[in-house]
Amino acid sequence: MPSIVSRMRKLRSQLLNIRFGPGAAVLPKDVQRIHLSFAQYINGGHRGPRKFWRLYYQRLKYHNPALITTVDRDGVPQDGPATLTIFYAGGETSASASSATTTAATSDPTSTAAAATHSTTTPSSPAGTTIPTSSLTPSTPPSPYTPTSHVLTIDCKHKQPQDILSEFLALTKAQPVIPSASEQEQLDEMKRLEEASVRDREIQARETESRVIERERMC
Repeated sequence: MPSIVSRMRKLRSQLLNIRFGPGAAVLPKDVQRIHLSFAQYINGGHRGPRKFWRLYYQRLKYHNPALITTVDRDGVPQDGPATLTIFYAGGETSASASSATTTAATSDPTSTAAAATHSTTTPSSPAGTTIPTSSLTPSTPPSPYTPTSHVLTIDCKHKQPQDILSEFLALTKAQPVIPSASEQEQLDEMKRLEEASVRDREIQARETESRVIERERMC
């Protein structure tokens, strides 16, 4: 059974891994929800979004506790799309985003091709209709319902998880979380301990192998 020291060291390493690293970023307050949709299996270009969910979702949620994060893996066919949908709250963001997109497209013709990756929609809810509370699909508002000004969608199919993350951070203008001096010392210490553990395991494996060879030779 592992000792208390080794168990606490592993726990501290896991906590530091959640707090810092790729995906540790503070999102703007107008980003109210993100929804990731991909198929159940990784073939067909769905490996990247699956790895994005496994590697980065927990860090985003840790640093943005009010952010609603949802995932849909069951309702997507294997040959279907893989998307990351970003829901924005507030009315001013929609106008500014629309103005910025129009200005960029006018000044730079090549921006049209770059903007083709993202799709912007403005959801509407007729008066008197019941707002659904399910969040399994990107078109469904989260519960409790908050008016959504506009929605941006990133095409994640056939993309690496780090590329999806870079595109997401650039699109949302998120601020990466930088560790302080003391926190960086803890990270360096964990790295040194992990490297020492790897060396110890290699030495132990060689010693075990030599003992087995010696035992076979004596037999």
